[in-house]
Amino acid sequence: MRSGNPKSLLMPILILCFFLCTFEGVSWGKLGKTTDSTEAEIRRHWKAFSDKKRSARVNGNYPYMDCFSDAARKYNLPVPLLVAMARGESGFDPDARSHKECLGLMQIKWPGTANDLGIMHREDLFNPAVSIDAGARYMSWLVDQFDGDLFLAVAAYNYGPNAISPKRRVPSGAKWYAAYIFRHLKVVLSKPYVKAHRELIMRFESFDEAAGFASYLERAVEALPLEIQAGKHQTYNVYVTYKTTDQRDSYLKNIKEKTGIKPSRKGI
Repeated sequence: MRSGNPKSLLMPILILCFFLCTFEGVSWGKLGKTTDSTEAEIRRHWKAFSDKKRSARVNGNYPYMDCFSDAARKYNLPVPLLVAMARGESGFDPDARSHKECLGLMQIKWPGTANDLGIMHREDLFNPAVSIDAGARYMSWLVDQFDGDLFLAVAAYNYGPNAISPKRRVPSGAKWYAAYIFRHLKVVLSKPYVKAHRELIMRFESFDEAAGFASYLERAVEALPLEIQAGKHQTYNVYVTYKTTDQRDSYLKNIKEKTGIKPSRKGI
C-alpha cells in the first residue's frame, strides 16, 4: 500500500549489502527463511498455508482476538490471516492513518472502499470491531473473486481487485505486499504477542529492499530481533525491537560494530 522514497540511505552501505548478499548466495530481495524474491516462491508459501488453513492457530493472545475470531467465523476466513493483516497494516493501532486516507486497524480506504462496505461515517473506521469486520468482509469478497487464491486476494487487498488478474503478471508492489503480509503471518503462527519498543534502523521504498537489508543485518549480527513495518508515507521501515534501554543500546552497538550502520532517527 506504500511506495515512496527511502530516507538516509548511503550508497556505500547499499553496495556493501548487495555484494555481501550476492557472495553468500542470497538474492537482494530474499529475507532468510521468511520470504523469497520470486513470485512463484511467494505463491508456494501462500498455497502451503491455504492447504492447512483450517488447522492454523494464532500463537498466543494478540490484541482484539474476540473481534478477529468473530469476523473470521462470519466470513469463513482463517483467524491467523486477519491477525497478520492487521499486524502488517497498522501494528494493531486502531487510530492508524496513511496519507492516502487508509484508516484504522485494517487500513480501509476512505471514502471509496469504506462506502462500498457500507461504512458511511469516517470516524467509524477507528472502531476496532468495525474495522476488523470491514477488512474481513472485503478480504472474503476478494478470496471469492480469485477462487480461493490467497496470494492474489492479499495482493488485491493492497492494489485493488482491478489491478490483479490470474491472467496477468502481478505488479511488483502487490507481489511484495503479499510477501510482507506472509512475513507477519509467520510471526503470528509461531510467536506470542509481546508489546515491545522499536528503534528505527532504516527506511525503504519497497518491501523487497527492506527484506534484503534485514537479511543482511540478521546475518551480520547474531540474534538480532528485527521487524519490518509499513510506514505512513509509503515506506517499509526496518526496526530493531527491545524491552529495556540496556538491551536497545547493546543491539545498536552490535549493529554499529558489525556493519557501521547507525539508526536513521530516534526510536518510537
